[in-house]
Amino acid sequence: AGITRDKTFHNMDDETWDFVLNINLKTALHTTQAAMPYLRETAKQEMKSEGKPAYHRKVTFTSSTAALLGNAGQANYTAAKGAIIALTRTLARELGPFHINVNAVAPGFIETRLTASKQEGQDLGVPEASRQMALLLIALGYYGQPEDVAKAHLFLASEDSDYISGVIVPVAGAMLGA
Repeated sequence: AGITRDKTFHNMDDETWDFVLNINLKTALHTTQAAMPYLRETAKQEMKSEGKPAYHRKVTFTSSTAALLGNAGQANYTAAKGAIIALTRTLARELGPFHINVNAVAPGFIETRLTASKQEGQDLGVPEASRQMALLLIALGYYGQPEDVAKAHLFLASEDSDYISGVIVPVAGAMLGA
């Protein structure tokens, strides 16, 4: 989840840089901070009365394979999504003693209205030549679906992932390099 405002680095202005970082990084910061009374403080109370937290609480972020690989023209986006990876690993260590698991999902090329074939005159979409080039890098040979990303988040939020924390899960069809 997030937004892009693509510009090559030498053309990047502060307004574009800040806009993308505010949406992609500060939203994660503020929503997670808002959840702390329900996560950390509740766990602290349980530790005081029961000796340990009652169960594992979960935080999942959405990063991007672009943060792992880099993307020309997306220095602001990859910086924000890379910061999500660093935040994930830091919070996993900071919140682990309270049985709060923190992980991130890093989607690759997922079929959405933002990645659909760009039609002439449209703002959204990806040129078909770029879509085909991306497909060549995906070992599974097809684009991911939003449900693939949702299922990764669902797993990380489930009891099945109670001993998984600080992990970045690429949902990318074995995209080359991810």
